[in-house]
Amino acid sequence: MKSEIIKKIFTNFKFDYYLISAPNINFFNKFIFLLRKYHSILLNKRKIKYLGNYFYYDNRFSPAILENYPKEIHDINKKINLSKIKNVLDVGANIGQFSYTLKSMYPNLCIYSFEPNKEIYPILFKNASNFKNLNTYNFGLGNKTKIRDFYFSQTASAEGSLYPENMNQNYVRKDIKKTKVKIIKLTPKIMKKLSIPKKIDFVKIDVEGAEMDVLKSLKFIDFDYLYIEVSIKRKSGGNLNTIKEFLKKEKGVEPILLHYYLPDKDSPCANAIFSLKK
Repeated sequence: MKSEIIKKIFTNFKFDYYLISAPNINFFNKFIFLLRKYHSILLNKRKIKYLGNYFYYDNRFSPAILENYPKEIHDINKKINLSKIKNVLDVGANIGQFSYTLKSMYPNLCIYSFEPNKEIYPILFKNASNFKNLNTYNFGLGNKTKIRDFYFSQTASAEGSLYPENMNQNYVRKDIKKTKVKIIKLTPKIMKKLSIPKKIDFVKIDVEGAEMDVLKSLKFIDFDYLYIEVSIKRKSGGNLNTIKEFLKKEKGVEPILLHYYLPDKDSPCANAIFSLKK
């Protein structure tokens, strides 16, 4: 228990560092957000002013996690010119941390965000309402359309997963809930109904072990870039080679690895960016 508390404190200060070192936010806004962050955590609030609008969240420490996203977007932009991207598929959106930050920095983007957890989806919807062309859907993507069990912690909903064994990889979670979620396969008919284009510039997948199922659902979507969690220690999900081979076989192009980042040596997953441009 003591080691977990120390780890959480260290992680909090690490996120402070990420925000301070992010070059795409000016110093004044960084300083103001740090003040707001600690104020919100101390008073256990559920909304915070972030990048010009109010961001709503579901647990006390979400403002700390938000600090990571400006740097993450900056790092992606170093590999991909995001100003030339038109549309984005965000699979595993949670409460909208990634989509909200990306849309705040690149307002011309059209984003399609998917989150299956019906208990937190209203927060995603509320955060997306700050923007035009940030579309949200309350279901996940997979190889088959069906109802599945979904596991999440009310203190860490971003780690929600279809696989219960993935719930205790970063910390031991004692408040795990099970709920039913809808998973759909993106057929041309469903894509037309949801107004999802056949051509997507940038796909982001963060689904805590269900990455390969999501990739199989994108059979009818042509995309140029893929930003995906790569499993290292998970029992499910795809490792780097599995994902590369799948993309080569299914998309008919040799995927180029543009970026690979392992947060720390104990992390159950890494982040990878692939280019599939022909």
